[in-house]
Amino acid sequence: MQDLNGFVVFAAIVDAGSFSRASEQLGISKAPATTRSSSATSRAA
Repeated sequence: MQDLNGFVVFAAIVDAGSFSRASEQLGISKAPATTRSSSATSRAA
């Protein structure tokens, strides 16, 4: 399930155009947004 959360964060970053805006929209700080998205994308590669 954690992978799915990472992809949700990644999609939010793409939609928002930045880590900062996406983290604000998701209600999380920038650091977890970065970690979750990079973890999910590295597993998908």
